Amino acid sequence: KDIKHLEKNYNVKWDSELRKNHFYRYKDISFSIFPKQRELVEKDIAGLGELLHISSKYSGVPELAFLNETILRLENFVPNRKKNNHKLIEFFDINENIIDSERNQKILKELSDHVNNKQNIIIEYKKYNGLKITTNYFKISPHFLKQTISHRWYLIGKVPKSTKKLDVFLVSRIKEIKVDTKTLDFIFPAINYNEYFKDRIGISNTETKNKKKEKVKLLISKNYFNLFDSKPAHHTYNRIFNKKIKLNEKDYIEIILELKPNLEFESLLLSYGENIIVRSPEWLKQKILKRLNSVMLNYK
Repeated sequence: KDIKHLEKNYNVKWDSELRKNHFYRYKDISFSIFPKQRELVEKDIAGLGELLHISSKYSGVPELAFLNETILRLENFVPNRKKNNHKLIEFFDINENIIDSERNQKILKELSDHVNNKQNIIIEYKKYNGLKITTNYFKISPHFLKQTISHRWYLIGKVPKSTKKLDVFLVSRIKEIKVDTKTLDFIFPAINYNEYFKDRIGISNTETKNKKKEKVKLLISKNYFNLFDSKPAHHTYNRIFNKKIKLNEKDYIEIILELKPNLEFESLLLSYGENIIVRSPEWLKQKILKRLNSVMLNYK
């Protein structure tokens, strides 16, 4: 009844391949039955800025801790509409609670302020080497905050005289932040972080030798497909429903991701156990197989 109502009253067209498998999705994925949102004008941005200002006054009140998520999202949106189109904070999933402790609320709020204001900072950072914990202090020009698929937050920036392309710090290991009043020159980003991270999952650099994107073909167990499909790991995710694949008496659906495989991507594949099979590229297939063999040796 609801399906026919949508087709009749909203002229909805369905993806024919999905229909064969009893899934419903718009043929045009950008289609919506709701009117398109208009572009915000300066008056709208000013209003959001005022809301941000008022909300920020209550960010330290424990009973209103939920406001921290709203404040962080507003800060990521409002100032950059005026200055540029580059995001300075990247959330992995807007439906998840992005802050997991009162301390992290404070740290993330401080870091987002310094990122937006382009302020040099000094951080007290805990390094872990096995059971040994050491405290280090780093001067850093903070550029970007990123949440990964594991829901961990990372600060990315530049440490003076560092030879690394990116200086990356796990936010949960930052114990204290101070404004660096002595280092006046802010080191601006040499790369566009949104472009840099869009071809990979997580933070770690690509494992591929040629540093180019790879077309990764995976088989997803039909029983686990809805779980994978409901929260795609990457924006290049694409389904191939017209291929019926059966292996070892199990039904699989083939999908394609076009990205730079790295350690986080391997960990994601391994987390699905026997419900995901790597079809290509061959080097990734062999690497996953090698890791699985190492796991098996641990149980002998």
